[in-house]
Amino acid sequence: LLICISWCVCCHADDTAGTTQQQLEEVADELKSAYDNLPMVGKFATGFAGAFVATRAVVHSAVGAAKFVGASYVASEVLNYSGAFDRLSEESKDKLDDIKKGTLKLVNKYRSQIRRRIQPAGIRNAIQAAATKEKAAAVGAATGVFLGLTM
Repeated sequence: LLICISWCVCCHADDTAGTTQQQLEEVADELKSAYDNLPMVGKFATGFAGAFVATRAVVHSAVGAAKFVGASYVASEVLNYSGAFDRLSEESKDKLDDIKKGTLKLVNKYRSQIRRRIQPAGIRNAIQAAATKEKAAAVGAATGVFLGLTM
């Protein structure tokens, strides 16, 4: 993951990033070579560990986001019920409307980017290709996702 992120950053950096990108490609080639030399149990463990950690991170982030949204909703309802929004000046109401519109635009922007970049058909094809090429890693990843979701 770190290599992928670094590569993406390097692709959008200035010309000096060429050497950094070459270094990252060399490291990625070394990691690929080391992975190819692993026994089946090692590939299973690699798939399991990566999937388990990724699943736990996603679940933790999603739960945190849900808690934040829920708390924000409850706080806004309490403020609305108490009449706090009724006592705001017109300038403050205009600022709140601007914040609401900006937030909706930002959320819509991210939603459309996610839909454009993460396409279910592409994910399905990548999973099928990986599952046929590296069966031990695929079984390990499936096991890691299952345990990451249930724990």
